[in-house]
Parts: sequence; structure tokens; C-alpha cells
Amino acid sequence: MIFTRPIFLYLIPAVVLLSVILQTINLIKKKKLVGRLLATGHKSRLSLSDLRVEIVKESLIALALTSFLFAAAGPANESEISSLTKKGIDIIFLCDISRSMEASQPVKKIEIAKKIMTGIIERRTDDRISLVLFSGSATIASPLTFDHRSLRNSIKQLSTRATTSTGTSFLGAFTAVERVIEKEASRSTVVVLLSDGEDFGPEISNELDCLSGKGIPVVSAGIGSVKGDPVPEINFEGEIEGYIMLSSYDTAKTYLEEENLMSISDKTGGVYLRAENPSRTAEEIARFLETVRKQAITQKQDAMYVYHYEIPLAIGAVLIALSVTVEKKRRSSKWYF
Repeated sequence: MIFTRPIFLYLIPAVVLLSVILQTINLIKKKKLVGRLLATGHKSRLSLSDLRVEIVKESLIALALTSFLFAAAGPANESEISSLTKKGIDIIFLCDISRSMEASQPVKKIEIAKKIMTGIIERRTDDRISLVLFSGSATIASPLTFDHRSLRNSIKQLSTRATTSTGTSFLGAFTAVERVIEKEASRSTVVVLLSDGEDFGPEISNELDCLSGKGIPVVSAGIGSVKGDPVPEINFEGEIEGYIMLSSYDTAKTYLEEENLMSISDKTGGVYLRAENPSRTAEEIARFLETVRKQAITQKQDAMYVYHYEIPLAIGAVLIALSVTVEKKRRSSKWYF
């Protein structure tokens, strides 16, 4: 048995001590009162036995408060499942959420990326998966986890409004990958890059060499059109209000930069795929992942507890009910002269 909020246990001695002090003071006062009444010759149904009944009532209340404090302290047993082990690999999604991913052909590029990631998750039930979002900078939206349900929910709500940074830089994305894997001993890791390939950041050769040295391939899914798509202007509600204009007659366009993505995959021993059909692309990536050696991966789970606060709560409720019964009995004793 453990207590998840032990601070409430420290209040129990104070409650007991206060109850003893109050009962002692009350007993002394009542004994003096009884003595004075008997000394005057008056008859009274108030006696020392009545005082003992009141002491019992006060004791029941003190015990009830003690039970409630035990309940507030969170008595619990720790779950036997403290870790989870599966035989699989680690997958890190690098998802581009820059403004250009809002372009459509006719489906928005960001929606294609979401369908591919969801398709891979459905096919890889024993893998740990992480999600990194990037544009001008990168954010680890989810560390490596077996909780695929929560991950799918996060992907479902994903949009380009998840970032306030502008531009696209692969440097931040691959730096975030290093943060994801820095505490992991497993070498069975694959990075899945979902992007249109536009990169306006600095050189990433060192980052790719690092991944290659660790045996981590990058599978690149190229999303978009090599002919170019106009870049939409999105309001705060996610609605298209028009298109970004370079001039009064020239619309800004975003292009699928396949050479960038091919180069990333080639340098790390991965593959490049053009994502023309999300379902087929997810299947092709899943087939590549099958070629990666699986190994036992153990992940510590958050502490889970089975609470038993209902037991002290029930005891406290019974004690309060008994104190009320005792109080009614005490009040039935009436004074007479």
C-alpha cells in the first residue's frame, strides 16, 4: 500500500491532538458544572455518564476526520504493469507543416501526409513511433511511444497552424531526431520524412552523416507536384482566403523538390517514394520497414495506481452516522429542577 498524496497524512496527528485537547477541556468544564449543580441541591439528569457519551461522540467525529484524511492521501496499490516490451523497431515521423503543405492537388499536401502516417501506424502495431513537426523550426510532438491511439488522434488534428515559424528547414528536423534517439540504445530505427522537399535552411550533411553512422535510414515520401501548386493564404480559422502573390500578376508556387529528398535517402541508406497515392505509399513504406531487423524494445510506462480511497471514505461515513446517533441520545437527557 502506498499513498500518492502523503501530505494529508501529516495532518492526522494534528487532528487527533486537537480532539484530545478539546475533549479534555470540555470534560473539565462539564464536571465542574455538574459539581456546582449537585452542591446546590438541584436534581439533574445530567451526569458523568452523559459526559462519557459526549466524549464518545467527539471521538467518533475525530476518527471520521482521520478516515477522510486517509482517503485524501490517496491509498493505492501500484499496477503490476510498469513496463511494456514488444519486438519491433523505432519509427520517427518527420512531418513538414510549412505553409507550402497547404497547397492542394486537389487534396492538400498536409492531408496526404496525415493519411500516409496513419496507414503506417495501422500496419506497424509492435513498433514505437515518434512524431516530429517542422517548418522553420522543429517540435517533438510525441516521443517514442507504443500508444498508437493517442498518436493517431494527434495526427488527425494536425495542421500547418501548429507552428508560427516561417520557411522550411530540414536542419531543425534532423536535430530533433537526434534528441529523440539520444537516450535510446536501439539501432533498429527508421526516419520517415514527409515533405515537398523545399529546404531554405543551412546544409544538413553533418546530421545525415550522423544518422548514416548509426545505421538509421531515412525513407522520404515526396508530396506535391513538380509542376508547382499555388500557395494558399490561410486565415486563423483554417480557411483559404486567396493565394500568396509575388506581384500583382504572379502567384507564389510551391514545387516538389525530389532531388533534395532523394539525396537525403541516398546518404542514409533509405529510399525515396513519390506519394501519389497515400494508401499505396504507406504500403510501400511498410514493406521497407519489414526489411529492418526487429528487436525487443522495452518502454517504461507511467506509474499506474489502483486506488482504494472508497474504504476510508465508507468508514468515515459510518463513524459520522454513529456520532449523529450518539448526539441524539445525549440531547434526550433533559434538565429539570
